[in-house]
Amino acid sequence: SRATVAMDLAQWDDAIASSKEMLDVALSRFGDGHELARSARWSLVQSYLLAGKAQESAEEGERVSPLTLEAHRDEPMAPALIEARELYGRVLTAVGRLDDGIAQMERSLRDAAEVFGPSSTIIGYYAANLAARQLEVSDLDRALASIDRGIEVSAVVPGADSGLHAFSHHVRAQILPAARRGSEAVGEFDRGVDRAGA
Repeated sequence: SRATVAMDLAQWDDAIASSKEMLDVALSRFGDGHELARSARWSLVQSYLLAGKAQESAEEGERVSPLTLEAHRDEPMAPALIEARELYGRVLTAVGRLDDGIAQMERSLRDAAEVFGPSSTIIGYYAANLAARQLEVSDLDRALASIDRGIEVSAVVPGADSGLHAFSHHVRAQILPAARRGSEAVGEFDRGVDRAGA
């Protein structure tokens, strides 16, 4: 809980320290294959990533990904596996493995739509994250399709005045000039700023 709160408050050192403490306790009491140990490792992966420590995040992700796949080998659509795969995809893109990371994120988006529903909040987050990475590899048609999906979903949940919806418009504004649609980008930036300040 401390790690989650620290991440929400952008207190990265505290998030990393709390995640490590959680992992130490889980390992000593339950062992590395236990669900709580895996959860602690993923918390550490996310803490490192948000703190800008991409290499440390990737190293921890490489440790916990096989454990997570093994734990869910008989349930490939388990929510925990979908969430882990999306996070690991972002980690891979952060260390330059863009194609591998995007493939993980695309699969997570497809699986999440099936498990959580095509209009669930998580789809908005996953679609916006994916669009930003697709822009990095100049896959502009797919990036626009992803962000349009994210905007459509986030307008409803969590809503048009949400940070997610503002972020989605911001991502779209970055994609449009690369797609030679720069005249539309100003309006997207304005919409993003308006919603961020709402």
